[in-house]
Amino acid sequence: MIETPQFEDRDEAFLKLYDELLNHHIDSENSIVLSTSFDGLFFAQKLAQKLESSLDLLFCAPILAPINSECEIATVSENMDIIMHEPLIDAFGISLDYVYGEAKREYEEVILPRIYKFRKGATLSPIKQKCVFLVDQGVETGTTMSLAIKTCIQKKAKSIYVLTPVIPTDIAQILSETSDALIAVNKLDYFVATEQYYKNLPSISEEEILAIMDEYTTKTNLIPKEKNALH
Repeated sequence: MIETPQFEDRDEAFLKLYDELLNHHIDSENSIVLSTSFDGLFFAQKLAQKLESSLDLLFCAPILAPINSECEIATVSENMDIIMHEPLIDAFGISLDYVYGEAKREYEEVILPRIYKFRKGATLSPIKQKCVFLVDQGVETGTTMSLAIKTCIQKKAKSIYVLTPVIPTDIAQILSETSDALIAVNKLDYFVATEQYYKNLPSISEEEILAIMDEYTTKTNLIPKEKNALH
């Protein structure tokens, strides 16, 4: 059974999500808001304004199965971390060499160009010893959010909070165990797709993305053009 929409639009979803955040009484001093997708930037910007914090976008890219271009078997981040769907990889008999090779290619062909375009070549904003709020307009499989949590842990964030208006109940449980708190408006047992829970959900335009990123991006640390390999 398809769920009825939970929100009129992103504005309503954000207001309800922010109310949930306030109910948790989290200390947001020395914080940063990270969006885990382009569409999540709307929520990230609104939250950064409320918290008077910095903002950034964590770039990730999916790694697809060699025989099925719609089957995601892993995800790689701009920090060159990888989260794998091990059951799928084992079921399809996919080698780790393939996964790491595709991760390198996605990093070079997808992630780096996005960093140059939307962050003017700057590295991810510093998050060491900061209170990090990971935000998206919806979480489905939890892979990208898990990757974001892994990146924050490796970069020694002080605390990590996951915020989203809608999320499957089982994924919420998993993410709550790897973060300091999972904050959501609706945790659904029978999750369909994020867009099903908004009456109006237009895509964020490239111009809007650039405007938000230009407002917050600092260019003190730039990725050299020759940096194009996984470590």
